[in-house]
Amino acid sequence: MRGFFFRLIITALGLWAAAAIIPGVRIDDWRTLIIGALLLGIVNAVIRPIILILTLPLTVLTLCSRGSTSPGWAPPSSAPSSSASPAGSPRRSWAARAASSGIAGSK
Repeated sequence: MRGFFFRLIITALGLWAAAAIIPGVRIDDWRTLIIGALLLGIVNAVIRPIILILTLPLTVLTLCSRGSTSPGWAPPSSAPSSSASPAGSPRRSWAARAASSGIAGSK
């Protein structure tokens, strides 16, 4: 119940700010402000779950569309790389290569 009143107050403050900033928005008294905040809260409570359920397939598709067969949330492999640099040492990170080439700092 406390969270409901907190959201109601925040929504009412947002409506009040909109009325103060936007020339076409007008609020006559505090009762109108509270009724508007209540209506926005009810619409948000009804519409939000419906939109969430309707967009769930799109959300799942975008999480897994990285151009590979592994899902986008999979951690990178911790296995060492099989390719080696010309000197025969294992592949280094971009930061190590930048540091040794003088881009990120002096040798």
